[in-house]
Amino acid sequence: MSISIRGVDVLRSDRPVLQGLTLELGPGEFVGLVGSNGSGKSSLLGAICGVLPVSAGQVLIDGQAAGTVSANRLLGRALDPALLPGGLTGIQLLELVCSARAGSRPVPSASLGLAEALKLSPFLNQAIARYSLGTRQKLAIVAGLIDEPPYWLLDESLNGLDPPSAYVLKQHLVAARARGITTLLATHGLEMAERQLSRVLVLHEGALRADWSEAQLLSVRADPGRSIESELVAAMTRPGVVSVAAPAPE
Repeated sequence: MSISIRGVDVLRSDRPVLQGLTLELGPGEFVGLVGSNGSGKSSLLGAICGVLPVSAGQVLIDGQAAGTVSANRLLGRALDPALLPGGLTGIQLLELVCSARAGSRPVPSASLGLAEALKLSPFLNQAIARYSLGTRQKLAIVAGLIDEPPYWLLDESLNGLDPPSAYVLKQHLVAARARGITTLLATHGLEMAERQLSRVLVLHEGALRADWSEAQLLSVRADPGRSIESELVAAMTRPGVVSVAAPAPE
């Protein structure tokens, strides 16, 4: 049970955006994917979903090739808020996603519960065209996570959320980890690494610069003289490629 990325190269306009990327994501991990703009974070998520073809290597989701129907059923990916169909209401979009995933049926109670927690429920009967950016972001998250598949992919999904909603989402992701769900969250919010994340991957120019395990994160958290945020910034900006950015605890 894993997402396996093996020697993956991805090109965009004949320019390499991922180069020889190899990593494994196991069950119940809450992984932060960080890096400067253009480092390859969105491209990696696209390769896992199969929407970006790989020019070398392979991506497997529980042994299924990325982009296949069987692999996509294992993935939940927050939709792009800018691409939501403005002519539908929020509840119509959720019903459409339910139909696409498993045939026509009611929206799961867990999804409606998340909508309620995010204060999205009062807007579900309104046209998406009338939504603010934050409300679109909430709907994109709820729609993308319908049915709670085992792997969740979120691309800067905290952007545009008000502080109470961002807090609710963070707690929802932490709780999901306890149920064995793996989340890969591309984010610029390094403060999450200080407390919530169980692993952090640092991308730089399409290559894996650092991979911090939970033990390494705990080691830094336990040291009052160190900050995960400052060390992540150093890992993103120092020359050369390193395998880890924090020493393993003794």
